[in-house]
Amino acid sequence: GCYLESRENHPVVGISWHEAAAYARWVGKRLPTNAEWVKAASWPVATSPTNRVQRRYPWGETMDLRRANLWGSGPERTVPVDQYADGVSVGGVYQLIGNVWEWTNGNFRGVDGPAGELVFESPMKSLRGGAFDTYFDSQATCEFQSGDSPLARKRNIGFRLAIGVRDLMLSLSSVEDADSAEVG
Repeated sequence: GCYLESRENHPVVGISWHEAAAYARWVGKRLPTNAEWVKAASWPVATSPTNRVQRRYPWGETMDLRRANLWGSGPERTVPVDQYADGVSVGGVYQLIGNVWEWTNGNFRGVDGPAGELVFESPMKSLRGGAFDTYFDSQATCEFQSGDSPLARKRNIGFRLAIGVRDLMLSLSSVEDADSAEVG
């Protein structure tokens, strides 16, 4: 029910998908969709007036262990969420690669080559981004997706929150309405 001393700026871990989704609803937000997560991580960059390139990593096309908390580059545990400033995405989002895997609201649909989707005994939820203990570079890219049971609670899985523009506008207008009611 509380964080460890000196870890107040670390990601929350050890929380199931259900708990993360419930918390998000409680604060008026939600878990990001897979598409939103990927877009935040690899926002296309204009290479010419008519061409945009989607990057493999938030910082570019090449893995750079100095830009993310991954196996072999960090202290083998979580770090503060604002660390690794050189790995920030174009949109200013920290640690989309590394630190902890992040729950999204999507289902994990693993693909087993040309045979199609894998079949799991129970549904799995989508995880993105890799973690401090992710060993393979190929699993720490903007497009890589993993999955786990929505009941899983692990030391390397956390979450981030999202809010739609429409919901944000509704939220802001209700604050403005409350402010003008206090004045009037």
